[in-house]
Amino acid sequence: MQREASQFADWLLHEIGRELRVARVTAGMRLLDVAETLGTSISHVSRVEHGQIKGLGLSGLTRHAAAVGLKPYLKLFPAVARPLDRAQLALFSRFRERLAAGWHVELEVPMPIAVVHQFGEH
Repeated sequence: MQREASQFADWLLHEIGRELRVARVTAGMRLLDVAETLGTSISHVSRVEHGQIKGLGLSGLTRHAAAVGLKPYLKLFPAVARPLDRAQLALFSRFRERLAAGWHVELEVPMPIAVVHQFGEH
């Protein structure tokens, strides 16, 4: 599990760096512009954009993102399926007993969330 977490962290750093680079280029900024805004070196900005700085931290990421016109957003998800409590499992067991044998039941599935536009339209 630790190896997977480490691999995911490396992938995430590269993805964040790519987004920072795209935002910088889209804003018409040079590496030098971002470096001066952050008070750091061009090579540091380049390493962040290539996902090569593992110790950047949330504060550094937020500052870098702001420098290129972005606002970071973080959301955490369970790494494994969460166990249901005993009462829920008993309820699902009784429910399954009433279903025809051909039915397939999953206890937890992702549900799409409709995007709400400016005036509440879907």
